Amino acid sequence: MMHSPRKDNVRLEVIRRIVIYGILFFLLAVLQCAFFTQLTLFGAVPDLILGAVCGVAMLDSREAAMICGIASGFLIDALGSTGLSLSPLLLLLLAMVISVLATKMLSNFLCWLALLGCGAVCGAVITAIEIALSTKSLHLAYLLPNVLLPELAATVLGCALLYYPLRLAVYWADSKSKFRM
Repeated sequence: MMHSPRKDNVRLEVIRRIVIYGILFFLLAVLQCAFFTQLTLFGAVPDLILGAVCGVAMLDSREAAMICGIASGFLIDALGSTGLSLSPLLLLLLAMVISVLATKMLSNFLCWLALLGCGAVCGAVITAIEIALSTKSLHLAYLLPNVLLPELAATVLGCALLYYPLRLAVYWADSKSKFRM
């Protein structure tokens, strides 16, 4: 049985996207888990994976962002030695929300910062929920200035420069999204 050239091209495009996004997310996960645990911003580790999922949600398709969110959630759990947590599910939900918001925005740096801010706020809320569940209490007067705001600032500032590498990765992946370079 002969394969059609169209099916072969689609397979190659999918493989290319998997390889490019796989390498990108692996490098970001290693940076987040190894490098930024030693060099923090504002006393917090920037969530590079969250920023990259937001970027794929903005620059590529919703489906690509959802797959990247699930896969990178498992990867970050494995590299972070936290065991199995809700990271894959939370990053999947984040990809869905940011994808919906991205349909109403342009593909430029300022819109990227706005989406990144929304993603970082979602990340801070998730952190507050995780702390509340693990300690059985929620002291916002302490958490807000000492944990949540530093995490929010570190994620936005740490991920702001990801915009151009993400655009390049989407270009190399030959994304068929509405945004073209």
